[in-house]
Amino acid sequence: MSPSSEEERMEMSRVPYVSAVGSLMFVMICTRPDIVQAVGVVSRYMVNLGKEHWNIVKRILRYIKGTSNIALCYGGSNLLINGYVDSDYARDLDKSKSTTGYVFKVADGAVSWVSKLQSVVATSTTEVEHVAATQASKETIWLKMLLEELGHNQEYVSLFCDSQSALHLTKNPSFNSRTKHIRVQYHFIREKVEEGTVNMQKIHTKDNIADFITKAVNVDKFTWCRSSCGLSETYMILATTIVSNFIKYCFYVSDMLMEGQWEKKPVYTFYLELIQDLLHLSMYLFFFLVIFMNYGVPLHLIRELYETFRNFKIRVADYMHYRKIASNMNDRFPDATPEELTSNDATCIICREEMTTANKLICGHLFHVHCLRSWLERQHTCPTCKALVVPPENGTSSSGGQHGPWSDAQGQGNLIVTSSIIR
Repeated sequence: MSPSSEEERMEMSRVPYVSAVGSLMFVMICTRPDIVQAVGVVSRYMVNLGKEHWNIVKRILRYIKGTSNIALCYGGSNLLINGYVDSDYARDLDKSKSTTGYVFKVADGAVSWVSKLQSVVATSTTEVEHVAATQASKETIWLKMLLEELGHNQEYVSLFCDSQSALHLTKNPSFNSRTKHIRVQYHFIREKVEEGTVNMQKIHTKDNIADFITKAVNVDKFTWCRSSCGLSETYMILATTIVSNFIKYCFYVSDMLMEGQWEKKPVYTFYLELIQDLLHLSMYLFFFLVIFMNYGVPLHLIRELYETFRNFKIRVADYMHYRKIASNMNDRFPDATPEELTSNDATCIICREEMTTANKLICGHLFHVHCLRSWLERQHTCPTCKALVVPPENGTSSSGGQHGPWSDAQGQGNLIVTSSIIR
């Protein structure tokens, strides 16, 4: 998988692999335990990476984009800590090391998760599971003390493991010739089990939610583990987004059938986006109030609430600007005369087709009216010279292109067409 020639190394050196993996690590640590195993694997190849490594990173990014509606959700009054630990024996082909993985849940949602290589090379699956359980027990003690500081006392923490041999080794300190080589530090969990701080319990492999953060699993198991960690879809937000996108698609199809002559499409599109933002703002505000009244300030919703309110405010302000500039759109973009069509290139630069009729911008360039309308849905500059469609307040264009004869129109307004309004 690593590059075999100097040309491939030079090509891969220009790929932002480290930056992308660092961004994925941030997402993984904060809110996405479902990508912890994949990110842990790609992070091992920061040096001498190949095209296959970069393709895997892009695949993870596509997965994140496709599941952007998934979030960690907590509910209920059960504040008991439950842990799940698992391991993957000698899956690292470079150093033959095994992977430790564990997940801790509080209030039906994951609060702590780890997937990392062990520091020693284990010689059996029993040793691997025992080392993983010891590392998970340290996290157990820290979480237990944290909840005690918050006023919630828990007598012991249940730690579920799917290895029967590791459970026997943890609970039975008797000497065994097959385990005498295990380092003393990994017998730390024995003391905690004897104290009653940690309660090791057997769980079937199919019910162990830590399974998907140590190894690749099938789609059904992955989906079940993801939902068991508290990752679920925000269905109301997703539903409004799907409906809005479908209506936008209908708008664009109707505009194409009318050959770009539907002048009200930008207005209807804006009203649709305005209603969508208003619904999202109402939903986030409702969720915020419900959680605040029952559990306290939901810090994870503050940013979403602020961003939604900010987008709604900007959209309303942009609509006011759009109404002003659209009120005299025909005066701003007059029809080109036959002499102007003859003296200029009669090919529309947007659609690359010959023009028999055209509209003229302030900079003097000509375009089909439907092409210009379609362009202004995305941009607010001239497609040719990049001058502002509507000049600044001083009445001068930002480009050095020639100006049209209608100089009186240059001083009529100081607004620019914003793409957020008429896209």
